[in-house]
Amino acid sequence: MLLALLLLAAQNPELNRAKNLYGEMKYDAAQKALVKAITSPGLTPADRADIYLYTGLCRHQAGDENGALSAFREALTIDRTLELPEGVSPKTRRTFEKARSELPPVEVTTPPPPPPPQVEQPVIVQPPPVVEKPEPKIVEEPPPPPPKPKRWWPAIISFGLGAVSVGCAAYSGTMATQDANLATMAMWAGDGFTLNQQAHTYATVANVLYAVAGVLAALGVIAALVF
Repeated sequence: MLLALLLLAAQNPELNRAKNLYGEMKYDAAQKALVKAITSPGLTPADRADIYLYTGLCRHQAGDENGALSAFREALTIDRTLELPEGVSPKTRRTFEKARSELPPVEVTTPPPPPPPQVEQPVIVQPPPVVEKPEPKIVEEPPPPPPKPKRWWPAIISFGLGAVSVGCAAYSGTMATQDANLATMAMWAGDGFTLNQQAHTYATVANVLYAVAGVLAALGVIAALVF
């Protein structure tokens, strides 16, 4: 019991200080402590009821009867069984009882009657229904679709263009060799330079056409496999 009181005192120091100040008739200081106590964390409903009760006592001592009545009303709203501490004046007790009389009556709720006892019905076990097994249906598989006709024209076009590219590349290579030979036999440097340029151009075209022919040949193989 002593341990519980010590724990309560440690949890609500401002409330306990306010009670002590009220006992010492330091009502203004007690009211300031009560203002701090109402904002303390972890307040229980009993703590709040005590804070409003002592707020009403301090206000009554200060001559504020309406303020005391309002505080008493708040305290009794939280706890209807709340009582004044010993030693209060009859005038204070009349104000306290007036606040109690102004509260609405407590509604007494009658618990509902218990439900009637349930009568257990006999369990009738029904035989399982006879389920006729359906005859297995023979599902005929549809015939496979006819094979798609082979389309050779993409491959033929690719190979044909590749052959044309090889022919053009061979011609360009021949012209590049011919111009290069003429450049070596040219009597004038300007003519040799021009022939070398032409030979270089023909060689570049030949290389590009050989590359194009290779790509077209690869596309022809892919077209022959895919189509």
